[in-house]
Amino acid sequence: MSVGSVIRATQQGGTTKVKVLISHPQYARDTADSPNTAAHMRHLVSGMTCERNGETVMTAVWSHAVSGCPYLSFELDGGQTGDTLRMHWIDNRGFEETLETTVV
Repeated sequence: MSVGSVIRATQQGGTTKVKVLISHPQYARDTADSPNTAAHMRHLVSGMTCERNGETVMTAVWSHAVSGCPYLSFELDGGQTGDTLRMHWIDNRGFEETLETTVV
């Protein structure tokens, strides 16, 4: 899996706007021609958390309905320029990635 995930966060009028692009293939189902080979089995982002300055502010549980290379955009009340945001996600095969950025 290529590592190319990106996170951006900006502060605008009392709201922190967060945008995340995850580099992940997102295979939603096993293929019929090779049902038991690891290369063709489900491969899904299953969970994600967001922390602001070490405090969990968002948790998501995802399913097979999420597209490949998923894009997530959300807003958080409050926060300020200079805050640290950390996004952590895991897939159903145990691969994990943590992204970190500073709010601008």
